[in-house]
Amino acid sequence: MRALILVSAFFSFTLHAENNEGAAFDADFLRQSSQQIPQQFYNPDHVDAGIKSVDVVLNDRTLFKTNIEFILLKGSDNATPCLTQGLLHQIGLDHHLDELAKNGNEVCYDFLAKWPDAKIKYDEAMQQLSIIAPQAAMNVSSQSEMIDPSLWDSGVNALRVSYSGYVYHTENYGSNADSSSDNTAYLSLNSGLNLGSWRFYSFDTFNKSQIGWEQNHDRAYAERDIAALVSRFTVGDVYANTSSDVLGILPVRGMTLETNDQMLPSDTFNYAPIIRGVAHSNARVVIRQRGNIIYSKTVSPGSFAITDLTNGQIGADLNVTVEESDGSKQEFTVPYTSLPNMLRPGSWRYSLSAGRYRDSGLSYDPLVTQGSLQYGWDRLTLSDLVVIGEGYQSMALGGAFNLGALGSISMDWAFEKHQSDIENNVNGDNSPQEKDLSDSGRALRVLYARRFDDTDTSLQLMEYRYQTPDFIDFPEYADWRWGDDDSQYHRKNEIQATINQGLGDFGSGYLTFQRDSYYDSSAKDTSVTMGYSFNIRSVSVNVDYTYQANSGDGSESPDRQLSLNFSVPLDMGEKRSRDISFSTNNSNHSGNSQMATVSGSELDSALNYSLSAQHSSDGYSPSASVSYRNSMANMNASASVSQDSRQYSAGISGGVVAYLHGVVLSQQLGDTIAIIETPGAKNISVEGQPGVSTDRWGHAVVPSISPYRDNSLSLDTRHTEDNVELIDGGDNVIPTHGAVIVRRFQTKIGRRAIVMLSLSDGKQAPFGATAWQGKEQVGMVADNGLLYLNGILADGDTTLHVTLPNDGQCQFVLPLAKDASAPWYQQINAVCH
Repeated sequence: MRALILVSAFFSFTLHAENNEGAAFDADFLRQSSQQIPQQFYNPDHVDAGIKSVDVVLNDRTLFKTNIEFILLKGSDNATPCLTQGLLHQIGLDHHLDELAKNGNEVCYDFLAKWPDAKIKYDEAMQQLSIIAPQAAMNVSSQSEMIDPSLWDSGVNALRVSYSGYVYHTENYGSNADSSSDNTAYLSLNSGLNLGSWRFYSFDTFNKSQIGWEQNHDRAYAERDIAALVSRFTVGDVYANTSSDVLGILPVRGMTLETNDQMLPSDTFNYAPIIRGVAHSNARVVIRQRGNIIYSKTVSPGSFAITDLTNGQIGADLNVTVEESDGSKQEFTVPYTSLPNMLRPGSWRYSLSAGRYRDSGLSYDPLVTQGSLQYGWDRLTLSDLVVIGEGYQSMALGGAFNLGALGSISMDWAFEKHQSDIENNVNGDNSPQEKDLSDSGRALRVLYARRFDDTDTSLQLMEYRYQTPDFIDFPEYADWRWGDDDSQYHRKNEIQATINQGLGDFGSGYLTFQRDSYYDSSAKDTSVTMGYSFNIRSVSVNVDYTYQANSGDGSESPDRQLSLNFSVPLDMGEKRSRDISFSTNNSNHSGNSQMATVSGSELDSALNYSLSAQHSSDGYSPSASVSYRNSMANMNASASVSQDSRQYSAGISGGVVAYLHGVVLSQQLGDTIAIIETPGAKNISVEGQPGVSTDRWGHAVVPSISPYRDNSLSLDTRHTEDNVELIDGGDNVIPTHGAVIVRRFQTKIGRRAIVMLSLSDGKQAPFGATAWQGKEQVGMVADNGLLYLNGILADGDTTLHVTLPNDGQCQFVLPLAKDASAPWYQQINAVCH
């Protein structure tokens, strides 16, 4: 604490100038001759050149922390930040600017030349770059533009493995069953190799039962991005994107080229209507949803069209207000309902695949190709899909329409023709002749969605109508012709309906309905689920009802279940939580059951546990589970006991990453990851990543980051070991899909000391003198000869060299204790000779 007070006193001389005039520095205040004081201290706004870790603040809003290089321009003693295209895009500012200077391979751009009303100020003490920019200088299209591929980071070459496994033991006993036990185990391995822009993947599982281990190789493939086409190329075991639920999914061993939606801004494929209107003056257009302003823009007189709406909530009406310069207002409402396959105007998506259909249950792998294309217009999206395989051809045409106040509707028509049999005939010369027999089919899917904002009601209706009994998609055809299925499917109709109803302070409810029917059977499968949830203060209450029925001959009676659940959270503090819940379930088949559960978390959600007791007609059944997560793995265990059985299990999941600087253990890995390096600094937590902290070598893996998006990587600088100082604690990365990004954060490791330093003539060391250990600056003299040192290495030579303001030099030996258990800081009197 004493050191912190002294540090605060040391920096207390720094002044913040709010105007353009430099603040004067009173040298007499320190009772030193002005010639003995470094020139930069006359101006508290002085900035030295070099790379600095700064917090970027735009219009009083902190955006992120990153490293920015400050450069000296010709004729200036004050360094200015180098605003590159990438940095301007990250901040969200206009980046169509004139060049200011070249800095190595980077180009710095002149933001103030184009926007003279803007202000850019760097606060050395706060390590904060503050930018005040007018609204017109904000790059409103940056949210709807693809990030420049030159800013993407493909990462480093690395080998990675994500694993998940468990062991499971059961024992059966009692009067109703013979005593027995069973042991099983399971392990899944998702392996990957990154080489430049290529990604190689393999997915394998291992199962152990009483007959031994069994391995299953699921798939392997390689992929890479093609930025010029906004696409991804994949070769190996792939899934062809048919973009149609009617024609199914095609697992193919071959290759595919398709639009990579991740590269594009999120709003490109989140449909939003074009807002059109007429302004009679220089007017302000304000768009609200549920009373909240989500968009505002000034427009010129005449017709206007707003095409860059990005943050609206689908389903809630848009209330548009045009505020004219004379104070008059126009108001109108634009319904905002969308469907999953609707695209924004001008957006398009495609997919091309070719290879052999992959199914382990087939005796033959047929050739198959597919191609699809979607394009969006205002209120309309059209799509086309073609699948051609051995003995099979199909095509689907679709359209999705925004009907305004009536909601949205999409329709997909599918037509297919397939070889149904081969008839052997005899030619006139008695030679055999094969004659193909074929069938054809048609199917239609209709999807309708509408939200009623006034009543907070969402409605979705869907129907699959197979207009002919012979309609099948290619997976069904392949299974019928080369698999074990000796009968074609004869689906007739499938109806689905979903209603979600908000009730404000009284909770919310839902209802879903589904019914399937068939051509060759009178059976109808019916499913109904409904529920209602609400809160009584902090108590959550859920009521659910399900109904399952099959009306076919010999079918069981319908299954009806009613369940009621109460959950009560207990406030246990910032890093702990606990819930108590009770549920009861009634089923006409399985009877009644009740369960009480206590669950909670400790250690900032790193440790989770659950204790339950269930009562049913079979008696009491207690159970318990626990899981623990740290930076190297997730571990879990569970146990339960019933009247005639016992069960125990244990599991672990995690990841391993090997790269140039070593091997790092981690939590289970996502597609795109980042490795953080803090040389010599262990146990540094990564903000926003529960359980992730650096290991003994200063390495940590962030198990999942977003590809083609600006990701902030920040370290918790508040809780470091006493001998560790983080020079920079944050950075931003824009990775490609599957990349392994490495970011090294500069650290300073060593002892700290407070030295009352005097010169050999008995005078105090002058203000502004700098202390060096080797080539590393470790401190600066403040008033009264006070020298605060950090990052001092106790091992080896502890001789410090001091550079005086008048270019003189002296040195002294710092008497630091070399014992590792010595205090992290010391107070020392020393003479510099």
